[in-house]
Amino acid sequence: MAISRTNYTQRYGVDLAVFTLDSDTTYYQYVTDATLGVSLPTTSGRAAKDLDILIAAGASSATIDASNIITDAYCPMLTIALSDTPYFTAILRPAATSDSYTNATANTTGKFLLTSCKTSVSEGAITESWSAVMQGALASTTPTTATVGRRSDLASTQFGVDVGSLEIGTGNDFLAHYDSFDIDVSIGTAVESAVMDTWQWPVQTERKIVLNASRIVDSPVTTPAASLYWTNIAIARTIVAVSIEFGGGTFSGNMICTDAKWSLGGANGAQKETITLENYGAMTFPGS
Repeated sequence: MAISRTNYTQRYGVDLAVFTLDSDTTYYQYVTDATLGVSLPTTSGRAAKDLDILIAAGASSATIDASNIITDAYCPMLTIALSDTPYFTAILRPAATSDSYTNATANTTGKFLLTSCKTSVSEGAITESWSAVMQGALASTTPTTATVGRRSDLASTQFGVDVGSLEIGTGNDFLAHYDSFDIDVSIGTAVESAVMDTWQWPVQTERKIVLNASRIVDSPVTTPAASLYWTNIAIARTIVAVSIEFGGGTFSGNMICTDAKWSLGGANGAQKETITLENYGAMTFPGS
């Protein structure tokens, strides 16, 4: 049997025609990877009077996992994760000529509920990675014509461009010394199994926000205690104000330090501090 392939239709840039988030039709330009999963759990009906095991289908579920690059004016998932409505509608089209998949027909019912969202900032571009579970049924629809365009804001994805400040504790901005930070939001879900349809119907429950950051230790002449400022926050066991400017806005609120470390990298290495904090109440971000 001969194998014949049409190579040009298999490229990433050709196949990913649409990945719409709410009303944003340009989201596909920022996606680095995405996965759509549909699961159908089964149950064995052992009381069946048969020599075979009778398999019964349970409730279906659909999930999306994706990651994307953010810019100094575009940070969608963290905004949604910290909002009062941490869910969204979505349209996925895996190829330019395929059907699209959405949360029910014409986006009239159902949502994708965020279960996690992590924003990571290091030496490269700022990225978001996230997971969401379908509330309702996944539907296949005939897509409209899509115009795929390239991004025009590549310069704004540079690490130094996106981060404007890093303050943990009022008046202490370690922007010039920080090494990396990430914000991890997790949102619990509970499945309402009593819903009598073929799809699971989860509801969102508790939300937890964790901030991890690292910085190079400096030794200021005027305030020597600031050289181990984050370690002193851990010792003090107090609530601190956090303010980080990036991705077109400022992540802010009160947090509690759960862990802090000081490390020396040896004779030729820099001293560093790392800190982990959890939210004390709500955290805000533009649009949330």
